Amino acid sequence: MRKLETEQEKIKEITEETTARVIKEIAKAEGILAAIGDGLTVLDRSFKVLYENQVVRDMMGDHVGEYCYMAYPKRQDICTGCPVALTFDDGKVHRVQRKGQAYKETRYFEITASPLKDSTGKIVAGIEVVRDITERKLTEEALRTSENKYRMLVEHSLQGILIACDSPLSFVFVNQALADIFGYTSDELMSLPPKEINSLLHPEDSSIFSQRFRDRLKGKQVPPRYEGRIIRKDGAVRWVEVYNTRIEYKGKPAVQSAFIDITDRKQTEEKLQWSEERFRALTENTSDWIWEVDQSLVFTYTSPRVKDLLGYEPNEV
Repeated sequence: MRKLETEQEKIKEITEETTARVIKEIAKAEGILAAIGDGLTVLDRSFKVLYENQVVRDMMGDHVGEYCYMAYPKRQDICTGCPVALTFDDGKVHRVQRKGQAYKETRYFEITASPLKDSTGKIVAGIEVVRDITERKLTEEALRTSENKYRMLVEHSLQGILIACDSPLSFVFVNQALADIFGYTSDELMSLPPKEINSLLHPEDSSIFSQRFRDRLKGKQVPPRYEGRIIRKDGAVRWVEVYNTRIEYKGKPAVQSAFIDITDRKQTEEKLQWSEERFRALTENTSDWIWEVDQSLVFTYTSPRVKDLLGYEPNEV
């Protein structure tokens, strides 16, 4: 029994000497760690804090000799998913993100745990590098909130919205309004191969769509608005007004387009043009003098018969 106790004491002494030596070496590098703003702690196998650098002490106070789970998160047992506990189990490096109190406020941290081994390869302690990632997390949350607002706006827009990329040509986003314009489901549009995407464009208008898409991707100055015809899934031809802008999508250039169905407007314009042409044909071939005046009694139109009656050309009246 005495021999066993002696061996245990030797092992303890070796472990303590190894840990103390490593902590001493770590302390030498404290200036480097402090310069980059990272905190560092060393925990023994029972999760007692053996060492803290100045960054950790400034953040959370001096807790050397205390159990880490009681000192930092104020718990009575080891934290769920503790990276040091995982490191003690498998000897590997583990990284987690945690939210906690530091500088008397809530902060976000990235904690990286790695094993501290003696000369025999036995894990005698755990090293934690603590990095304050609060600003990064807040930026990510703000970006996520902004993206959610944008998505809500786009998905409920009355305009058809799509984002298209090249090489190969593909739709990476379409909203419901765009799917309704083309008569497809959103999933159907986003799964179309390049050839079928091109077939959505009317043959007489496909060249202007394609050329301006490619030019915009290259950063060339092209008109942001144009009109053209598309072909729906049911074969119907519709007129659309398109507004394009170049964006970055997952680090690559893309084009975001807003589509407005202007078929009804186009049909009205065609009917009006036909009516005007018919009116002009009638007035220019009649034997009567026909004219129009505005509210100021200024002639806005006179038929050719005015020359025979008054001797004036129509544009002189």
